[in-house]
Amino acid sequence: MMKPLTLKRRGLLLCLLLPFFLILSCGAPEKNRLKQNDEVSRRYFDLGIVNLRDGDTQRALVNFQKALAAEPGNPDIFNGLGLVYFARNELDSAVQNFKKALELDPALAEVHNNLGSALAAQGKKEEAIVHFQAALKSL
Repeated sequence: MMKPLTLKRRGLLLCLLLPFFLILSCGAPEKNRLKQNDEVSRRYFDLGIVNLRDGDTQRALVNFQKALAAEPGNPDIFNGLGLVYFARNELDSAVQNFKKALELDPALAEVHNNLGSALAAQGKKEEAIVHFQAALKSL
């Protein structure tokens, strides 16, 4: 039969186990922080999409910018920003964000299509055709 833990034994047990748990948790905060950033980014990204669908480009812009701050290497966020700027007829900013998305992932057909649309709206038809063709090849 096991003896109940006295205050002294509890203290000793805690002193023995604490270093063990500290060693186990080394490196975990970075991984957890990255995971939390992904979750935060996803929430703001999803809000940005909803705002954009509702026609609220100002809120969409703010939410996509917050998503980007949490996860700066995500091409989908740059695509979302490009869509906001395209909807606001800020074509230079739209093109810039679509190009940044393609720098991060050149195989995104949707982004090639969006960039082609923005370039066509700017009157750059030859360059637009290149991206429309790239979109088709990426499917």
